[in-house]
Amino acid sequence: MDTEITTPKITRAVVRQADSGWCEEELAGLELPDGRMRQRAIDSLKRLSDQPSASIPEASGDWAATKGTYGLFAHETVTHGVLLAAHREQTIERMQAYDLVLVVQDSSYVELTHYQSMEGVGPIGTEKQNVRGLVMHSGIALTELGMNLGTVHQSVWARPEPSEPLSEKERQARPIEEKESYKWLFGLAETPKLAGTEVVTICDAEADVYELLALAVESEKGLLVRASQDRALMPPEVNLIRQTVGATQLRAQLTLKLQAKETEPAREAKVSVRYKQVKLKPPYRPKGEGYESLPLKPLTLWAVQVREVNPPANVTPVEWLLLTTVSVQNTEDALQRIRWYCQRWQIEIWHKILKSGCRIEHRRLKDTDRLLPCLALYVIIAWRLHWLTHLARHEPDAPCTTALTDPEWQALYAHATGITEPPVQPPSIAQVVLWIAQLGGFLARKGDGHPGVTVLWRGWRRLHDLVAMWTLFHPLSDYG
Repeated sequence: MDTEITTPKITRAVVRQADSGWCEEELAGLELPDGRMRQRAIDSLKRLSDQPSASIPEASGDWAATKGTYGLFAHETVTHGVLLAAHREQTIERMQAYDLVLVVQDSSYVELTHYQSMEGVGPIGTEKQNVRGLVMHSGIALTELGMNLGTVHQSVWARPEPSEPLSEKERQARPIEEKESYKWLFGLAETPKLAGTEVVTICDAEADVYELLALAVESEKGLLVRASQDRALMPPEVNLIRQTVGATQLRAQLTLKLQAKETEPAREAKVSVRYKQVKLKPPYRPKGEGYESLPLKPLTLWAVQVREVNPPANVTPVEWLLLTTVSVQNTEDALQRIRWYCQRWQIEIWHKILKSGCRIEHRRLKDTDRLLPCLALYVIIAWRLHWLTHLARHEPDAPCTTALTDPEWQALYAHATGITEPPVQPPSIAQVVLWIAQLGGFLARKGDGHPGVTVLWRGWRRLHDLVAMWTLFHPLSDYG
């Protein structure tokens, strides 16, 4: 009995008309004591977003603008938290236009080993690797189809230098607030509850922390985590969770499209689906001073098991055990939870945009106090590039003015068609995104599928040059 995961229909969508002030809109809630510094932040965001892969001096265009951007990052009132707070406000506003929003949490490293003089970094690899940088933990809001609505929260820190290792018992006895895994609890706490919008946090196996599950139940927040541990269940169950769920009735079989890995190509996997309500037994925790800010009680959750049927040789078989606070009453519910988890991959794409497209690891600044405000602006830019990619796929007939200014789409139209007189009716968002991708090297052959983010950010940089030439012959005053 094969079951297809159907694509849900979005009945409420955010469509904003873009103008030259999208940066003002995104930073509308920016709270800075100096109005000039606030305007500098908006101007810097606009310049950097026009050329996301360029160096700061190249994107700034002249010495005055370059000096202003570097001065912005050095100013004591301009912090990572202040800049992202304004973006978070806009993100939450976009979230409220949907009935369901997924907030995907994940961590990534900002490697800065190549800038040995940068102050404020810490170890991010093994002692043998000798790699240094920052740990970045983020939560991005997605629609059920994977469209990025913005960043809900982000924490960035340097790990302390190695010290005398703790014993196993000492590590277990440390309060969760003193462990790096507390990042998952902090992210869940920072994820808002919204009237009229169901918000579900999605996490990979690293987040299989009992305290996180307990916090979700305690705070009545939606959570779905891929389990990494084979947890014990409360009596009368005698087996661990994987065997218990695996012994239940087969509910469906379906085919998953798997992303390529470093050692494995993209492929399709036929999997079985089972689900069951379970009651988890609290894990053992040795007593430690200040321990148990959250009582470890038995937790009632729902488990959805996804297991590959007859996997081919030399690949890692698919075997997911998804734990969720959101009720699973039937097979369609189970399939929806699987759809949710499949969208977790979007944060990996967003990380790629931030690192490869925006080159955040190559921003040479004096110290991390200056790097972090720079990171905040590129977080916003990476969101916009990711959003534009999905907007073309899920709202293809929307006017291109949803995302591009008049000079941008008109310059693009003239380049693509050879016609210098713009049409009265702007082209669709799908059409202009295709043109931008072709600027970045996308061939648009039959079977090439949708353009990806790599060709899009390359094309975006070339579009900046087209717009600069276009506005020489079409002054901005022509647009009113």
